[in-house]
Amino acid sequence: MIEISFDLGHPAHYLTFRNVLKNSENLGFKPFIFIQEKDVLQKLLMDDGFNYIIRTNKGTTASRISLLPRDIIYLRKLFKKRNIIANFAKCIPVGSLVSKTLNKRSIQLDDTEPASGQIFLFRWAAKEIWTPHCYYRNLGSKHKRFKGLYQLAYLDPSVFKPNRSIPNSYGLLDRGKPILIRIIKYQAAHDWQHRKETDNFDKIIKELDKDYEIVLSIEGNEYPKKWERYIKNYTPSEYHHILAYSKLYIGSGASSAAEAAVLGVPSIYTNYKTTGFILWLEKKYGIINSIRADLLSLENFKEILEKKESEWKKLPKFLFSFYILFNYT
Repeated sequence: MIEISFDLGHPAHYLTFRNVLKNSENLGFKPFIFIQEKDVLQKLLMDDGFNYIIRTNKGTTASRISLLPRDIIYLRKLFKKRNIIANFAKCIPVGSLVSKTLNKRSIQLDDTEPASGQIFLFRWAAKEIWTPHCYYRNLGSKHKRFKGLYQLAYLDPSVFKPNRSIPNSYGLLDRGKPILIRIIKYQAAHDWQHRKETDNFDKIIKELDKDYEIVLSIEGNEYPKKWERYIKNYTPSEYHHILAYSKLYIGSGASSAAEAAVLGVPSIYTNYKTTGFILWLEKKYGIINSIRADLLSLENFKEILEKKESEWKKLPKFLFSFYILFNYT
């Protein structure tokens, strides 16, 4: 059987391809998965029963770049032993570079315009580059656009049904729907200029806790002891069920903000960088509001929290009916 390789560096990368991978036998190929070491990504793959190899261990951006030649040599040896005809990745250049050296087809997906370094590398190596229609960069003759968002691949009702019992089992619905706050460490390759930055949500958490249940999703295990009561030990596969039953998402994770929008949950996006899909969802539909974490105030939340939930739920119905569902089921 022919093989197709998948180069994954983030949980959302896997989720984008998950339905393709689950249907690989029906589609006539065997998947060969290699990843950057990330706990949540590994957990999702193991939960779904997929085998994988680790191409790059945890480390800084500098160390990952320095290991690029090693990864290419290592993967070239593996590719030569397999019947791989193509490589798929989402803004990860390693598999594309390997495919280029072996004259194999490489297809890149992207929706993260600020990732200039990765784009520079995969743009040269890839045969095709696919992005959402709202992507604001022009990547040349290889660049193809589709009308939709990658988040539809795994959150469309045909493949995802929110389970109320999951947030309920953690006591998150005791005071109505919770507010989910995502705190990241700015360790992605495109965050290299902001490694030492952190989002300070102390004041906002204290104020919102008076009226709403708060759930924190924190990258890594380092956080103040006073936040322990907001940390719930849910599994990675339960995250989107909790997000779907949230009243509001706050954080600097662009993928999570778009996921919330697709589920009809409004967001306050606090990242210093933006993407085409964030701008599109914000300007066209108003379901995302971009505000730096240090400028947040209760006034920013008032209008959002007072708006009827039925108004926010109109957006996913429109997206599901009008835009391409990137799921290959």
